[in-house]
Amino acid sequence: MEFLQLVAQIFGYILPVAGTLALIILIVVGIKVAKLIKKVENSLTNVDTVVSSANNAIGNLNKTIDMANKYVDDFGVTAKTVNNVSMSIEAVRYTLEQMIKKFIARWTKEYEQIKNLILSFLEKAENKTKEVVSNEEVNVSQTESEE
Repeated sequence: MEFLQLVAQIFGYILPVAGTLALIILIVVGIKVAKLIKKVENSLTNVDTVVSSANNAIGNLNKTIDMANKYVDDFGVTAKTVNNVSMSIEAVRYTLEQMIKKFIARWTKEYEQIKNLILSFLEKAENKTKEVVSNEEVNVSQTESEE
């Protein structure tokens, strides 16, 4: 029994010291947990702020995307209009080109006819001039011979 009394006496001295150490450790752990909770609360507040600003940025991005989609739609209509105008201009250019080709072809034909007509007229005029000159020479020679 003496042994049990000795153990009880030792534990009687150790237990208050161990209890005090346990309380000190518990207080330190409690302080660290309180600091950790404050840090977590601050982090959650910061995360909340970041999430709120991210939501605002996403809202602004959605507005920008909607506006860009509107501009793309408007550009599609504009591009179609420009394409139609371009096709109209191309049609006018092609028609004008065909008209000019036909005009040149007809003008070339007519030019040949006019050239031939003028050449034949000039030949006739030249022949008449030769006849008149030869008639005058004949008249002049006849008048000289009569004298």
